[in-house]
Amino acid sequence: MKYNKEKADELAEEFMAKTGVDVFSTTRKAEQVFLRTLFYKVLVNYNGMIDQNIEDWYKEHGVSKNRSSIYTALTKIDMYYKLNNEFRDAYDIYFNNKIKERIALEKAKIKALDSIKNKNKQVVLKKDKDALDLLIDSIESDRRKEIYELVNLRVKSWEWKSKDQCKIINCSENISDFVH
Repeated sequence: MKYNKEKADELAEEFMAKTGVDVFSTTRKAEQVFLRTLFYKVLVNYNGMIDQNIEDWYKEHGVSKNRSSIYTALTKIDMYYKLNNEFRDAYDIYFNNKIKERIALEKAKIKALDSIKNKNKQVVLKKDKDALDLLIDSIESDRRKEIYELVNLRVKSWEWKSKDQCKIINCSENISDFVH
């Protein structure tokens, strides 16, 4: 299958300018690998190249890229998109088919962070609580009003209940001193 070599060269120059990645580099640093994989996808989508064409194009530029490694890298695009922010940023420059997924990923991240914050906050708050506080905190919100009313009645009852004011009278004392 023929491909447009000039267009592939233009895409390479543009890609390197936008991402700052040397597409001819053979380094195995993660960021470089991710972005080279994105470049393979750019060549496939914008120049109609297949893995064999990409291998041939690299050979013409004096770089050895194996066809099977190109194919394997292209199958990992979804995983790279989920795992790497830099890859997502670059991917979204060239393609817009994963914007909804990115929004969902960001929302999931925010939700996970909020959950962690809440758990940490609860641990700190529970640190200084006694058994009653912990018990009340464990009650479902729709039943808390009922518990509040019960506890409130008990607290109010302490005010109006008679106080036990007994006085002990010894037999040695005169009882007439206590009668009015």
